[in-house]
Amino acid sequence: MRIPRAHHRTLALFERFGLATRPLPMDRGNALVYLRGQRARRSASLAQDGAGPVVSAGANGADPVEELWERTLAPLRARVSARGEAAWGDFYHYGDISLAALLRTRGWPDEAIEHLGLMHNLESQRQLAAIEVLHEEVGDCYRDLVYIQEGADRLPLALAAGLAGRIHYGAQVVALEQDPAGVTIHCHRSAFPWSVRSD
Repeated sequence: MRIPRAHHRTLALFERFGLATRPLPMDRGNALVYLRGQRARRSASLAQDGAGPVVSAGANGADPVEELWERTLAPLRARVSARGEAAWGDFYHYGDISLAALLRTRGWPDEAIEHLGLMHNLESQRQLAAIEVLHEEVGDCYRDLVYIQEGADRLPLALAAGLAGRIHYGAQVVALEQDPAGVTIHCHRSAFPWSVRSD
């Protein structure tokens, strides 16, 4: 289980239960890629200007796709940094357009969009709503990751231990009722109905 450091509430649970974490490297620099008929290490292909598709960058000439992607994200990062989550309200219309279509409106050629998908693990997400992909990218959901050192099962086990006596195993929840005073949970256990009240 990989957890971004940006997920502060999950990390707070790790701290609360004393679960040690370790960094999870996402750099795949030594992975082999095959671009334009040439096989190379990923890090080398990104470092060489001619290894991947190049797109117009106006007065500065040509820029690698990697740098163009970061420039595309920069205005969103700046606005979210200044206004927090409220800034995403300015981009609600990105929910009506795919990531690939949005990049095309920004002048991205299809070759560059394909390169971005392959090199950033976004190939399967190019047709998703742009706001979904951008929210994860701007939130650094895949950049600074950790994992639980002793195994991901330690978190649910710690949660279960903390809720000892309040977990009803074998109970099938069939309905929930909410009123101003709280919630009633209707269950079946061994075909016998029963209810639990909670605030």
